[in-house]
Amino acid sequence: MNKNQLIKNMSKESRLTQKECAKCLQALQLILTDSLKKGENVSITGFGKFYTKFQKERNGINPATKGMVKYPSKFVPSFKCSAVLKEQFD
Repeated sequence: MNKNQLIKNMSKESRLTQKECAKCLQALQLILTDSLKKGENVSITGFGKFYTKFQKERNGINPATKGMVKYPSKFVPSFKCSAVLKEQFD
């Protein structure tokens, strides 16, 4: 499902216009991004938890030159689904 399909489905479920749903989705994306940049976790009960985790410095290989590349350490966004969501797939 892509973003447009998600907006259409949100519109059908919520009985809001697609324009309103697009604004809601954009607001959610902005809030999640800002919170994660600040190092805050965002938990949605019954759905899951968005958080950042630390990725250590690592070595890699540039496929074009076959030379070694050093990737610096950084924080990356992650998601862990809730037990309730996992149960939906059993």
